[in-house]
Amino acid sequence: MAFEKRPLAPVVYLIIIGVLILVSGTLWFGYNNGNQTIEVQKIKIKNLQTDYNSTILINTGLKTQISNLTREKESLQTNIENLTHISNTLQVQIIKLSENVTTLSKQVDELNAEITRNHSQITNLTTTNTALKNQVSTLNSEITSLKRQISNQTAIINMGKSVTLANDANITVPANHESYLDYKTNYAGYLSITFTSSTAVSIEIGSSEAAGTWYGDYPNSGPTMVGSFKIPVMPGTTYIKIKNTSLTEETTLYYYVTYYY
Repeated sequence: MAFEKRPLAPVVYLIIIGVLILVSGTLWFGYNNGNQTIEVQKIKIKNLQTDYNSTILINTGLKTQISNLTREKESLQTNIENLTHISNTLQVQIIKLSENVTTLSKQVDELNAEITRNHSQITNLTTTNTALKNQVSTLNSEITSLKRQISNQTAIINMGKSVTLANDANITVPANHESYLDYKTNYAGYLSITFTSSTAVSIEIGSSEAAGTWYGDYPNSGPTMVGSFKIPVMPGTTYIKIKNTSLTEETTLYYYVTYYY
């Protein structure tokens, strides 16, 4: 049976089309895969840029920290100098940061350590100054006390001090009897005595330093119902004897006594 001839063109066309489709698919897949690779690379580049920016921000933050810590260190140093001005100049050596610092974090640590030392120095100086101020306060108190003592002694020497021993006091003395008053007189000086009584009286003055002796009397001209006089006194106890000269009536004597020394 003889073979029948068939046309080849359609088959060739189909093969060519198949090949074209295969090539197109391959090219499309390669192109698409290339685009994806580019996008991945872009994302990686973007991430690297973000990491770089973050690193820049971290470095900037650390530098800001160092700047702030440096300013704080300078402020603390100024405080130290001001505090040491009172108790002589205290020379403080500030440790320089090592030139071989490898990281900014290490610089921050060293600055923090230095600040801690400065705080300790300020605390020590403050304690020293407080002690010195306490000494000054104590000395001022002693000086004030001594000035008061000098003023007091000067007033005593000049008999410029006084104290009221009796102010409108009264005492009743029976007829033809005597009554006594006594006062502490620690320094030499004098008494100023004013009195009134319902009968005539006489007054005598004595002292523990002159036992058994009445060294002063008032009035010199005889008993009186009203009187005012001054009489010297010695250190010790001063005695005042009031004698009612009436033989029949008791007397009430009102008196004022001021001690000048």
